[in-house]
Amino acid sequence: MTSKAKAEKWLANSKRATINNSNEVLSLEIEKRIALVNHFPLEPINSATIKENINGVYNIIGFNQNDSGESYSGFLTLQKTNENRIIAEWVINNEQVQMGKGFFKDDLLVINFFYEGESEYIGKKFKGVVVYTFITDTILSGFWSEKHGDDNYIGLEEGRKMNNAELLSSSLNLN
Repeated sequence: MTSKAKAEKWLANSKRATINNSNEVLSLEIEKRIALVNHFPLEPINSATIKENINGVYNIIGFNQNDSGESYSGFLTLQKTNENRIIAEWVINNEQVQMGKGFFKDDLLVINFFYEGESEYIGKKFKGVVVYTFITDTILSGFWSEKHGDDNYIGLEEGRKMNNAELLSSSLNLN
């Protein structure tokens, strides 16, 4: 599959999240993703560039590891700690925080993650692994599974690196 085809699949997966979850913020994110794919670079991906520029905040859209088709959105922060190691933090639906550690190799990012349950799952720890492929240095596409998830399904997560103006705007909106 070409990089352009991967980017189009990434966009299709992202759009699918709006079927059951229509809100203005998600609609604006989809518009940004459409623009990214429409102006997709034709040059091949460069692992060294990705590794150099991996730090940042990514706007994520995903689907849970079950048959509900339920989507989620949030933010993923990646921070390189040394040549190949990464620390990750997710904030899902503005409420759930997940942490992880992993490594970057070629165009792949693999992260072991964990979080504490909420509601009826308070006190229960959830663990899993997510694997991301970088389509460009600003687009990542991933799949994930957690220990207590439905083994018949794989979670899906699509990310877009946010630029500095977006980060400033989102931090102003949080205050």
